[in-house]
Amino acid sequence: MLNVTGGDLQQLGVLFNRYQIPLYNYFYRLNYDQSLSEDLTQNVFERIIKYKKSYTEAFPFKAWLFKIARNVNTDHFRGKRILKDDNIELANVNITTDNVLDDIEKRERNERLEIALQTLDKDEREMIVLSRFEEIKYSEIAQLMGLTESNIKVKIHRAIKKLKCYYENSMV
Repeated sequence: MLNVTGGDLQQLGVLFNRYQIPLYNYFYRLNYDQSLSEDLTQNVFERIIKYKKSYTEAFPFKAWLFKIARNVNTDHFRGKRILKDDNIELANVNITTDNVLDDIEKRERNERLEIALQTLDKDEREMIVLSRFEEIKYSEIAQLMGLTESNIKVKIHRAIKKLKCYYENSMV
């Protein structure tokens, strides 16, 4: 990113290759819309170019990137009503195993997890996605969301508890 900040936009291709899928998955887990997730991912890279001078090494790149992603998502829905789609198409479920029964079981667990994620409110889901799927540190999530680290820990703990409760109840 420092090279991009210095004007070497060729390096943006490296960042795109590295972060395109994690960004897409982040947006998909928040919005459950494949086309929208692709568009929002593209918008993030447009903003990276536009705001490249705002990047500093003081803030970890991945956290800075997801702060942009968070803003892109918020800006997209600003002033729009969000409609929830009951028909969920799971993205990027790549399970490669020789045992067909294991494959089916894993796919069902992933589906239940994705459905359980939808039961959380937007902020809870976002914190889970950032911390568990994107592996962003609590301190960085706190900076992103303008909260304290201890507040983030409590909110994530509560969200995981809700998620676990719904997930276990969906197995019945």
